[in-house]
Amino acid sequence: MTIDPARRAFIEKSLKELSEKENISILLAIESGSRAWGFPSPDSDYDVRFIFSRHSDDYLSVYEKRDVIEQPLEGDMDIGGWDLKKALSLTLKQNAGILEWLQSPHTYMEEIGFREDLLSFADSARKRISFVNHYRAMAKRFYEGEIRGQIEMKLKKYCYVLRPALALRWFRIHKDQSRVPMTMSGLLEETESPAKISLLIWEMIEKKARMDENAMSPRYPVLDEFIEYELEHYEESLVETGNNLDNPQEQANLLFRRWIADLL
Repeated sequence: MTIDPARRAFIEKSLKELSEKENISILLAIESGSRAWGFPSPDSDYDVRFIFSRHSDDYLSVYEKRDVIEQPLEGDMDIGGWDLKKALSLTLKQNAGILEWLQSPHTYMEEIGFREDLLSFADSARKRISFVNHYRAMAKRFYEGEIRGQIEMKLKKYCYVLRPALALRWFRIHKDQSRVPMTMSGLLEETESPAKISLLIWEMIEKKARMDENAMSPRYPVLDEFIEYELEHYEESLVETGNNLDNPQEQANLLFRRWIADLL
């Protein structure tokens, strides 16, 4: 699924203006949310996320600048970013959002080599079990809060719980890996899900692509059984692959210094 060229041009223009206004360097800007996960509706927001760095003087100042930059919501545009220091700190804390940003299929801006640097660091610092627990908590929260006990619900809520449920299946199958695919299509491909499950999910995605964000869906017992099975068997995925970094904090410091804006 592609980004409309006119919207892409507008987003890239907005990011350039933001970087000049804030005197920052945008190291990576991507699309997150449903458009990146692979199940957007025609009226889905554009969830633009970016990682930025400031100049060294800003980091040495007594008065620290904000480590988050957010633009006021404008129509279907949701633009926000994290400072490099914050992004690295969250990577060390096993934040799954960072890994998803780095694997987004839609990139708006990118400093050459930055994505590869941060991905390599994230792969080495990542603890697999933390990510299994993250996706389990996400699937459980959406399933119990939005689907269980309902006769019908918003179609997008099924997609929101199926993606982490598929991630749990991926971890259960790939016990020696930890970089779980971001997109629904990638998860379906790499989990070899039962044909009836894959077909139903693809039908749901195609239906969602034609309807607005508030479109309702009936319950699908076969999908409920699939979700419940993966939640019940998630403990089979709790196998640690190990941490390859002797001193991840120092590696984060080195990466931070390498990508400070005025040192690029």
